[in-house]
Amino acid sequence: MLRFPLALFACFALPAAALAQGVSSEIVPAPLAQRYGLRRAWLTRAEVDPSRGRVAEVTLYGDVLYVQTNQAAIQAIDAETGRKLWVQHVGKPGYPAMSPAAGEEFVTSCVGSTLYVLRRSDGNLVWERRLENGPSAGVAMGADRLYVPLVNNAVVSYSLRPIRQQEAREGAGGERTASPPGYERTLAFRAAAMSYSPPLVHDNTLAWGTADGYVYVAAADSMQPRFRFSTRGPVNAPLAIWQDRIIAASRDGYVYCMQNLRGSLRWQFSAGTPIEHQPVVIGDTVYVIPESGHMYALEVRKGRVLWSIMQIAQFLAASQDRVYVLDFARRIVCLDAASGSRLFAMPVARMSLALVNTQTDRIYLGSRTGILQCLHEQARTKPLRHTPAPAGAAPATDQQPTDQPAQGSAEDASDDADEQGSGDDEEGDADEGAGDENPDADA
Repeated sequence: MLRFPLALFACFALPAAALAQGVSSEIVPAPLAQRYGLRRAWLTRAEVDPSRGRVAEVTLYGDVLYVQTNQAAIQAIDAETGRKLWVQHVGKPGYPAMSPAAGEEFVTSCVGSTLYVLRRSDGNLVWERRLENGPSAGVAMGADRLYVPLVNNAVVSYSLRPIRQQEAREGAGGERTASPPGYERTLAFRAAAMSYSPPLVHDNTLAWGTADGYVYVAAADSMQPRFRFSTRGPVNAPLAIWQDRIIAASRDGYVYCMQNLRGSLRWQFSAGTPIEHQPVVIGDTVYVIPESGHMYALEVRKGRVLWSIMQIAQFLAASQDRVYVLDFARRIVCLDAASGSRLFAMPVARMSLALVNTQTDRIYLGSRTGILQCLHEQARTKPLRHTPAPAGAAPATDQQPTDQPAQGSAEDASDDADEQGSGDDEEGDADEGAGDENPDADA
């Protein structure tokens, strides 16, 4: 595939004055950030034609942001410096593009009905496959397999082993074959309804929610079902995991915490209104934002409410003692992590793109037209990681963070004791929310 020509991108750039006028309200001024104890680490523009192109999805993996555009391009950007690492075109411009996923070796995404796998180090295309149906959500990547939810209610899985074999063969001077050697059977599991979020992959657990209110859990290496967990509403939000528990948010207004091998319900909590946002686990706290905007911080072991706060639209990031969110007025609101009290609210008008960062303390904001920027607390020069850094996930660079616009842009183990929490604490396989031992499967 051809790379995005820098000369072509230069043709898209507007005169500096006009561009400054058009995007100035999309940028957090460095002095404003400094006034609130934050530092704007960098500011850049993704390589998108601002007149026609849009940023579709942004994914963080380790220290790299992967940006998917509607112009059939995937871009890798150093999440600590804003430096552009590579750009690759896959698929046809204008086709629906799902959120990219990354692993130690590869980056993958679906554009239209085709699955693409790129080499993570340089963005080169190494494999592609036409899917039997269109994808209903983004791809998930495990250590050895890819998982794609489809509009026919199935989740299909492809092995990464043949792709690795082909990469090793090419590295030894061999020629690329039409398809990767060492054919392995595609695995599939068909549910009764579609999934609208990428599956959760953790160790040997694969889990996904469906529009008919179920959470399916299977072995990641074989797609063999473990259980099916029933809620009373669609499970559209991405799932979360904490130790040996899976946490799901449903449009029935409840958050469910279940044991990921047996499906037994550990606790459930009613937020009062439907939940479409991913429950975010940071340390021993899970943050839940229902449609009402009444955000709850729950103790993850038992589901007890630690604190709550009104008028919150989205989780952004968390540091050691602070939580950063967006409110309904599109302001960055800083909360005390222990009490939930508001410390400040900083206006960021017209920000149309904000990443839910569950991995580090960095705040990533931007616009669909390509403006991207990173904020962090002034004293935190290195990212605070809530999850271990993936092996090989950091880009190879000695470049220091830059705040210069690019291309003409403007300025402990589980507690098994029964204890009633703030929600409804239930143990065992109750009728509602119990794990079904024999869910429908279509391998």
